[in-house]
Amino acid sequence: MNQLLLLLVAGVVLFVLFLVLSLTGRPRMSPDPHRLAELERIVPLNGLVFNQAEVLLNPRDYQMLRSHVGLQRVARELRRDRRNIVLLWLKLLREDILNLWRFRRLLVRGGAPAGLAEEFRVAATSILLLGFLLSLRVVVAVAGPFAVPQLIQLAKRQAENAYQISAELLRRLPAGRLAEVESQWATRARAGP
Repeated sequence: MNQLLLLLVAGVVLFVLFLVLSLTGRPRMSPDPHRLAELERIVPLNGLVFNQAEVLLNPRDYQMLRSHVGLQRVARELRRDRRNIVLLWLKLLREDILNLWRFRRLLVRGGAPAGLAEEFRVAATSILLLGFLLSLRVVVAVAGPFAVPQLIQLAKRQAENAYQISAELLRRLPAGRLAEVESQWATRARAGP
């Protein structure tokens, strides 16, 4: 009964977050590929670099193993392992969002122009995305890795959106300030969050 209630609450939260996140669009401008590569060099993004989500979230091999009587134990182990991998990946995406948000704040303090409305929108989107990732972790922990693959893919797309928005702000950083911001980021990264 408690798990059912937890899934119901998580479902409502996921639905609301899905609606909010789907209404936030992609950046208006396509960011410079050079800035994307530069941002990736400065801020390691371990969750975003994983590009095999379709394979990880595909239940076909699990279903095939489960359909054979002698392989049901192997199917359960595969499901458990996939669940653990998805949970780890969602945790890495969470860390990526936090790092991008911290780096964005550092860019603004370093002189990159950003309006109050833009900062509020980015902060609200980041907070919603962090809540969305937490809800997904709960659902995956309770219902398994194959329960909500489309929502997990949506979370990755929203994290990529945050990455592109940060790269766009990096483009607006005044000339000559990049080395200083990069040095400050490296110092913070060594010190920890």
